[in-house]
Amino acid sequence: VWDEVEAGDTKIITAAVEGIDPQDLRELAERAISRRKAGVAAVATVQGEKVSMVVAVSKELVGAGLDAVELIRKGGRLLGGGGGGRADMAVGGGPDTARVMDSLKEVAREALSRLESGHA
Repeated sequence: VWDEVEAGDTKIITAAVEGIDPQDLRELAERAISRRKAGVAAVATVQGEKVSMVVAVSKELVGAGLDAVELIRKGGRLLGGGGGGRADMAVGGGPDTARVMDSLKEVAREALSRLESGHA
């Protein structure tokens, strides 16, 4: 399941991907934002009893104050877990596999809210 939201020149992409190794999520997230000057990507997969998620933020948005760690922690909480990493790339997840889509939507909502309020 793939979704895109635009906020000005910024594209926020969320994707729940089946059958992908959690290690490949980073590459998928990087590719999703690589063609954009300003972008956010949140991608997740369920493997067994666990959700793995990666959030990537373009360098331009990191420079404006948007932080992938803050976004992954927001999404990870909904999954009963958390996350961490760097401002441009963070990983996380949790055991609540039923809330994958809710978690991705929360990451997108939070990114959009910060961008629209100027508090990226």
